[in-house]
This record gives sequence, structure tokens and C-alpha cells, in this order.
Amino acid sequence: MCGIVGGIAIEQNRLDKATKRPGSATVDMAPLKIAVYTCITQGYDSLKIPLSVDKRLAYFCFTDTPHSVMPPWEFRPIDLKGLSPKDQNRYIKMHPHEFLPGYDVTVYVDGSIQIVGDLYELICAALHSPEDIFLYQHPLRNCVYAEAAKCAHYSLDWIWIIASQMRRYSKIGYPVGNGLFEANVIIRKTTLCMRRFMDEWWSEYRSGAKRDQLSLPFIAWRLGILLGSLGKSDPRFGQQYFQLVKHTSVMQGLKFNIRKVINRTIATLITYKKLFGLKTGSISGTNTAKKNF
Repeated sequence: MCGIVGGIAIEQNRLDKATKRPGSATVDMAPLKIAVYTCITQGYDSLKIPLSVDKRLAYFCFTDTPHSVMPPWEFRPIDLKGLSPKDQNRYIKMHPHEFLPGYDVTVYVDGSIQIVGDLYELICAALHSPEDIFLYQHPLRNCVYAEAAKCAHYSLDWIWIIASQMRRYSKIGYPVGNGLFEANVIIRKTTLCMRRFMDEWWSEYRSGAKRDQLSLPFIAWRLGILLGSLGKSDPRFGQQYFQLVKHTSVMQGLKFNIRKVINRTIATLITYKKLFGLKTGSISGTNTAKKNF
């Protein structure tokens, strides 16, 4: 369990009481404060009303369109001047400890996802595991380098920005096939190491490609933090707890099309393996989803 300081000590104490019950088949969640939250900027998604609502959970929506917020969601304003709408979303996504103080467990849900099942059940199951953060595994790949190649191919950022980030990773020894997660649902315990982890994740995201799933496993590896797996992507397949809905707004214009042509032209001239500075190993790995619990 991670160390504690300051205001996080109270949340950590409640977490300890809830999770350390010898001989119990279930976790006693009664003392815990749990928040579910989402963040939508500039109408990129429409707010989804949960089909299953639990009074033991608090629901918050951070958005710049307060009129779109309906119960059980509670409106929270966004005051992050100097950041683009996308980066405002990512900052709130990565900093629940800053925006939701006093909560022991937070569940981030992407704006493209609707809650359809019993989240309390899912959270309870996650708290049996020693990890402090839990995500669904990527449905197609298990390697940051393979994902980076796809991001470049589909023009999700400039190829030289992605390649520079991957060369930095490979240079310091980040391994091929080290796992890959979707970051559209994140369950986190409020601990000191999570606070540091999220701050480092944000810093890495800001310094590289604007694809947070590329930097997440790398930062976890660098800090020695285990990522808890929720298994196969439930929003895409099982839909026991979540259902994925297509984004309302797809922002593609001239810049996107120009980037697509440039990225793919460069990739025909230089292999991704060479662009990323990889000497050994394949970057085409697929994922085999396995739960931690």
C-alpha cells in the first residue's frame, strides 16, 4: 500500500479499514466515499444518463455546457484557462484527487460511455486487489510501440512527435509487448502514489503525443507501479457495466488530411521499427485480456 501525507491520510485510513478485513469474502464498502465522474468539453460527446444508479455513489460531470447536465449527474465547472478543450479533459481525467477531494475511490468514465450495470459491484471486486488503479485492456494490442504505429497511421498526431517519444522510450529500455490499456474507464484509489503517478502521467502526456494510452504504461513502468486489469473491454464487448457509444463530434479537417498524407508517406520510406529506434522485437503484438480479480 502506498504511503500517505496531508489530506490523503484520511482517505487512506478509510481504504485500509474497508479492504483489510481478514476472512471476509466481500469488501466492506460502507466507510468509503466513492465518486463517479466524466468530463465533456465543447460538445465532443453528449452526456449519457446511467441506466443503473446507485445512491452509494456520487456522480459528477465536468463540462462547459451546464445546461446539458441532468440527474444523477451533478454539474462541475471547468476553470482551466490556458489549456485546449482536449487538454482540459485530460487534466481532469488525470487529477481526480485535485477536483474531487475527500473521496476514497474515483471512477472516471469517458464521455463516449454509458453506465449500464452495477458499478458498486465492480468497484467492490477491484478493491480486493492490491493495485491502486484499474483499467480495461486494449482490445487489439498489448504494446505501446504497436499502438504508436497505429496512432501515426491514423494521423492521431504527427509522426515525428510520436516517433520522438517512442525513441526516447526505447533508448532507456522500455520493453516491447509490455501491455496496453484503454483509458476510457479508470478506477483509482486515492493514495499518495496515485497522486504522484497522475502528475507524472500528465507531464508525460504534455511533453509527447496527445494520446494518453501511450504514456500511461511507460510511466507505470518507470515508477514501478502495477496496473490492475479489469480484463477484456467491457464497454466494447460484454457490456455488463458499460456500453461504448460513438463520439458525437469527429473533428477532422484539412490539417488532419494533410497529416495523414505526410505520416503515411514517411512510413512508406522508413519502417516504424527504425523510426522508434527498436533493435529487436516485433511491434505487432495482440492482447490477451486477463482480469486481476
